[in-house]
Amino acid sequence: MRIREDEDQGETMADKMLEATKSSYRQFSDYVAFRDDDPIWMMTYKIFIRLIGILFFILISPFVIIGFIIAIMAVL
Repeated sequence: MRIREDEDQGETMADKMLEATKSSYRQFSDYVAFRDDDPIWMMTYKIFIRLIGILFFILISPFVIIGFIIAIMAVL
């Protein structure tokens, strides 16, 4: 009985997660991008949403760092 199918399985899952993260960030970035035909209220809305996104990434970064540390400790 094989527990792991391939050693490449971890890399493909990591690649899938990286691609999903890139896609999500790209969608967010496209959503808050400034366009020439945006009215003033839309620009203020997009600035507000962008600031909320930046704060979210700052708040989640310690959890990501702790997760990386735990993952490295598990591998070692």
